[in-house]
Amino acid sequence: MVSFLALLLLASPVPAASFDCAKAARPVEALLCGSPTLSSLDEKMAAAFSSLQASLPDDEKAALLTSQRQWLAYWGRYCSTDGEGTTFDPASAPGCAEREYQARIRDLTPFEVGGHPAIWHTRFSAARPAEDMPDYATLCSHVSRSPFLLPPADPASRPLVDAFNRWIAGLVGGDGAEFADNTTETTLDVTPKLVSPNLVRADTSTYFNGFGAHPTSGSTTSHFFLRQKRPLKASDLLKGQAWKGPVSEAVWTQLNPEMLLIQGPADLVPLLGDPARWTLSPAGLTFTFNVYEVAAYAAGPQDATVSWSMLDRWLTPQGREEIAALAR
Repeated sequence: MVSFLALLLLASPVPAASFDCAKAARPVEALLCGSPTLSSLDEKMAAAFSSLQASLPDDEKAALLTSQRQWLAYWGRYCSTDGEGTTFDPASAPGCAEREYQARIRDLTPFEVGGHPAIWHTRFSAARPAEDMPDYATLCSHVSRSPFLLPPADPASRPLVDAFNRWIAGLVGGDGAEFADNTTETTLDVTPKLVSPNLVRADTSTYFNGFGAHPTSGSTTSHFFLRQKRPLKASDLLKGQAWKGPVSEAVWTQLNPEMLLIQGPADLVPLLGDPARWTLSPAGLTFTFNVYEVAAYAAGPQDATVSWSMLDRWLTPQGREEIAALAR
């Protein structure tokens, strides 16, 4: 573990607990050395990093090293009370560090998507807010986490892998400029789930804090066909537009009647055809509306599920096939 840390510490001021604790001088060193739990987690994290790095192609090795250096600099600042990684609350800092280490171990653990090897692409930054920010803004942190399929050994799988990674990159979006922003706090998480042998669902959650009245969060859901190597479109599942009227009526009855920002079912029709609001399950098609889309912030996100039996007359042949696979 020493050689692993020596490489990282060349570029990061935040150490791990493999150093000689008798010589610990920095507050973050004292925090790690003072907790057997954190020391154990650090050993597990280092092992996970080394194992993952050894398995990656060269370009991904470099990307992983960059991400690890970012995280080492990030977590100390995030868990400190001064945003600098120099002052820690003994009551809360160990728990914060433990959660960050557990999350990092998870991010360093490879997995599969539809039988294809995958890893997490992560980015981190944390900085003191700009001078003109409110006093309660103590840290501007940015975190991004998304899946990435590794280059396949079989060249025949390359088109699928490339198409999947382009899809995920589109969900992440942006140019990463927010990671240099010291006026906001953001989080982006894209989590894939295989919901049938041919269909992958990506749940994207976002958080934005502009240090104004209140932070906002949102979620979208996208689906990707493995055999077809492309995202799901509304027309893959449902024929035409006639379904939107009856479905809008059914959805309307399930919304929280308090604090609605729309007048009636007709206002839902333009929203229903966007697959980013869809979640497919054996129970039916669920529509999710983020805050402010149909209701006030205080009402929270709104969900409504319509059964497949109600949608039966509009289902396409491909839709029937995919729905049948959801139940298997």
